[in-house]
Amino acid sequence: TGFIAESWIPPRKTRELRNIVRHRLSLRKEIARFKNKLHSILLRNGIKHEYSDLFGRKGMEFLRNLELKGSDKYKLQSYLRILESLMEEKQRADNKISQLCKMDENAMLLTSIKGISYYSAMVIVSEIGNVKRFPNPKKLCSYAGLVPSCCIKEDVNNNLAHVNKG
Repeated sequence: TGFIAESWIPPRKTRELRNIVRHRLSLRKEIARFKNKLHSILLRNGIKHEYSDLFGRKGMEFLRNLELKGSDKYKLQSYLRILESLMEEKQRADNKISQLCKMDENAMLLTSIKGISYYSAMVIVSEIGNVKRFPNPKKLCSYAGLVPSCCIKEDVNNNLAHVNKG
């Protein structure tokens, strides 16, 4: 009685939202991975560019028109096709998240805070779930990993959470 915290199982709607939000995150990671692969090809071939955004409209045109030989030519073209597909899919996920955010009262309240986008609001809503399940704001902040804490056992200081400054 009171020794073990009750486990919270999010409702289906929250789990579905988490899946969409986490899918968007995985797409973002894959996009970064393929951008890094493209940078690697340029570096390996000694190709420099003057684009502030290599993956913007003009930068992508530059990449498509590069004259490479052998496997790097094939890999460059393949990575570009994959990257473009991932970027399109990420845009679809962003649109879905934006649509879902507009239908969620709590998410829309969060977007009224400066710096909170539709995506950020939906991350908060999907990961925290029902805020009323927390008995006080400190418990909510602790759950979110915003409260530093430590546990001392047998004269050893084991950090449980790390909060970066700045």
